[in-house]
Amino acid sequence: MSKDNPGSTVYSSRNAIGFTLIEEEQKELCGLLRRHLDTFAWKPTDMTGVLRHIAEHRINIREGCLPIRQKKRGQAPER
Repeated sequence: MSKDNPGSTVYSSRNAIGFTLIEEEQKELCGLLRRHLDTFAWKPTDMTGVLRHIAEHRINIREGCLPIRQKKRGQAPER
């Protein structure tokens, strides 16, 4: 798996490109990503028009409750 950063130095994230692609396909995919950089949300503030309370994940727990460790569940043996 190769890693490529299709964006300019402004974005520090890297994208993993699958190793099953031949080099020409990898270059084509990276070019496509570079041409459409404005399509991707690199940070939450890039998602204009999406309200934070809709896009934000929140776990509903009671204030002051401690986490409870659950019993380990075994996996079925391979067939």
